[in-house]
Amino acid sequence: MSIPSRWESLIEAQIRQAQERGEFDDLPGAGKPIPHTDRPDDELWWVKDYVRREGVPTDTLLPASLRLARRVEHLPEELDRLADEAAVRETVTALNAEIVAWLRAPWGPPVALRQVDVEAAAADWLARRRTGAGTPAGTAAEPATPAGTAAGATTRAAPAAEPATGATTPTSPPRSSSRSPRGARRWNPFARHP
Repeated sequence: MSIPSRWESLIEAQIRQAQERGEFDDLPGAGKPIPHTDRPDDELWWVKDYVRREGVPTDTLLPASLRLARRVEHLPEELDRLADEAAVRETVTALNAEIVAWLRAPWGPPVALRQVDVEAAAADWLARRRTGAGTPAGTAAEPATPAGTAAGATTRAAPAAEPATGATTPTSPPRSSSRSPRGARRWNPFARHP
């Protein structure tokens, strides 16, 4: 079908001239089906294709909380690749700064994150180094840590011992369910309570 030349736009004229010169002949994919038409509709197909094509690590797609939790989990392996203790301390301090920043303004799925103890991480790194498990050329060995905690992660302190008999500790009075919050008296820690 030929379009009258007076109605033909500049772009259409360039396409027609390229077809006449044969520039569209033998293009890659000519005569083949369009890829991915057999898959169900996916809004993020382009992201998945980009990650697969460019070799982007999938950790970069995780929310900050999960990325930090994974980094704390794999911290011993990351530290084993470092050459000296100063670099270990610097890496753990930088990780702690990221954790604190996330704790101040959390977003993403809630994950229990705590700062990593710099001294404990450095001591674990040094112990693995002495046993030969933490050499940069060697494979990283898992440090002996309690189940459910990451290496170098600080654990919660044990509750304080019960006060000796006769010692009193200030406690808030039990709230009555019949009192409204507006009518309730505020508890004063400096006032004498029976």
